Amino acid sequence: MFKLLIVDDEPMILEGLSAYARRLWPQEAEWVLSACSGEQAWKLIEEGKVPDILITDIRMPHGDGIDLLRRIRKQELGVKTIVLSGYNDFEYVRDMARLGIENYLLKPVNEEELVSTVNNTLWKIKKEKELRLRAELNAGLIRENIINRWIYGSIGEGELVERAEFLGLDLEAEDYRPCCLRLLVTEKEKNAALFGKVYEICREILDSFSDCYLSRNYSGEIIAVFCNCKAQENRMAELLNTCLDAIREKTGQKAYVLLGDCVEDYWKVSDSFSHAITNGVHIDRIEMKQERETTDGSNTSPFSLRLAQYVLEHYHEDLSLKSLAAYFRGNAAYIGQVFKRDMDKSFSDYLKDLRIEKAKEFLIRSDLSAKEIAMRVGFANTTYFSTVFKKETGLSPDRYRKEFGKK
Repeated sequence: MFKLLIVDDEPMILEGLSAYARRLWPQEAEWVLSACSGEQAWKLIEEGKVPDILITDIRMPHGDGIDLLRRIRKQELGVKTIVLSGYNDFEYVRDMARLGIENYLLKPVNEEELVSTVNNTLWKIKKEKELRLRAELNAGLIRENIINRWIYGSIGEGELVERAEFLGLDLEAEDYRPCCLRLLVTEKEKNAALFGKVYEICREILDSFSDCYLSRNYSGEIIAVFCNCKAQENRMAELLNTCLDAIREKTGQKAYVLLGDCVEDYWKVSDSFSHAITNGVHIDRIEMKQERETTDGSNTSPFSLRLAQYVLEHYHEDLSLKSLAAYFRGNAAYIGQVFKRDMDKSFSDYLKDLRIEKAKEFLIRSDLSAKEIAMRVGFANTTYFSTVFKKETGLSPDRYRKEFGKK
């Protein structure tokens, strides 16, 4: 699609060229506008009607083609210009050529020459867009790579300082806070499309935080550094919570955040991030004005994460705090307390909710019977499964399938 503006003070030429353009490029032309003077054309441009291609006469009352082109070049609008000229307009054509034109066509305009010139100009516009997009993509990949190496501490200080200036990374901020956003999924559920969608969700949300440097690690997880975050602590928390909510809403997957400590020097970012990954708290809702902290500063949060991951992979089995305690060689009461603190719900409620969510997926996407689904999600008794399912959803399994299942 392209936008075309035709400018000429001769009504017959203006009308003829406009009609010809609409007939010749009915699908490609987003719009074809006309103006009888340079002043009228400039008013259209000021109103937001900036063309991709301008076809303009040189000599016109009330603003000639040269003056119009000068204004366009001064504003750096990137308009491709084709000039219409008479036999005695050579000096004017030369002046316009200095301003940059695609071609000049003698009046009366030869249709084949006009079509060839416009098509060549469209091809040039397309190639320039491709080159610009490729350059933006390459710059984005370089930026992600540098942010990634900065967070993981695998870049030298000299290279970081040099690249930071080029990529617009602020190494003189008041403070920095790194984080990692992870999906709570099994290995089988991980795929590039899912991680790509999550990245786009987070990028769209976090772009509103002017001092957030976003990237992905080699596993596809979201990693980021927030700058000047002490002054914007609640804003940072709000946006991360929005990311968590949006991920669950748009992908159906639960995510959590590992949040590093706030540090005042850019070279300490990697240490803060490393500590968050190793000992940080698994957070699925960031509190405003204060962050959760580990009680013993050691392995509480990673332990909760391992518990949640284990439950996700074994929810269909006969699970209990007692069986978890046996597997993790811990105390059942302590595991229950830790789980409830970090997951914001008791182990039994967490397991029940997970099983119901998986049951919904089976009901929607498969033809399995309620009995088969009950067994697959960890309910040994079909009647009990139906009772719990209806209590949680307001519908029996059969009714739920009729309402939301495959049509």
